[in-house]
Amino acid sequence: FLSKTSVRELSPLAGLRSLERLYLSNTLVRELSPLHGLTTLRYISLNNVPTSKEQVDALREALPNCKIDSEN
Repeated sequence: FLSKTSVRELSPLAGLRSLERLYLSNTLVRELSPLHGLTTLRYISLNNVPTSKEQVDALREALPNCKIDSEN
């Protein structure tokens, strides 16, 4: 769980190829592209995160089997 933390950068997670769930709500994350290769992800929480709709849409396209909870 990274929700409600000051995390801003997701590139350290890019190598976690077994990650299935990721909670990022209420963080300062802006760039979602480091998650695009994590095809084992099944759920991501992105509520109240300062990312653009385009960022979220690109993530949805990259991870079609992942449920993405977001206001965008």
